[in-house]
Amino acid sequence: AAIGRIAVAVSVRIESATLGSGVLVRRDSDRYTVLTAWHVVSDIVFGEEVAIYTPDGKEHQMEKGSIQQIDNVDMAVLVFSSSADYKIVNISDAKSLPVGSSVFVSGYPLPTSAVPFRDMRFLEGNVINYSRNPIPKGYKLFYSTGLAPTLPGMSGGAVLNSQGQLVGIHGQSETDARMTQQLNVFVKTGTNQAVP
Repeated sequence: AAIGRIAVAVSVRIESATLGSGVLVRRDSDRYTVLTAWHVVSDIVFGEEVAIYTPDGKEHQMEKGSIQQIDNVDMAVLVFSSSADYKIVNISDAKSLPVGSSVFVSGYPLPTSAVPFRDMRFLEGNVINYSRNPIPKGYKLFYSTGLAPTLPGMSGGAVLNSQGQLVGIHGQSETDARMTQQLNVFVKTGTNQAVP
């Protein structure tokens, strides 16, 4: 529950042409930096409005020209301004997570027929692997989320360790290519990937 409170306090909802999630990682005076997945913001053109919804439900406009990709991986930052006092997440090294250790994923999935709005989800899972091999887009942290899968729209959300520290940015769920092709719908393997 304590980690859930942290996740709620540091998670934001991103609304633009692409919908995603993000996490508050820095405050400089009234300027807040949001960390998210690059694929959430990569198609935003200069001048396009991007709304960032903070945990109190308030809408903030992204500072124009503030989107920056990080190290050519699926991770980016963007900035907004507010005089409100929002919590900033603490960051830890994902390499120190042993296989089997608990992780927690938060984000705002897209509306569904069952839940017709973007309500935050908080999921518990376990580390499957921290890969030492080069994987496209910088994905290295692999984790499960049990019977509650991550959903579209949660990309860019926080992956927290058991101390409530940020260890990765959720990027994608692995799909079973053969089953997806046979059934003509995306079939997930149960493995999620994050950029540490």
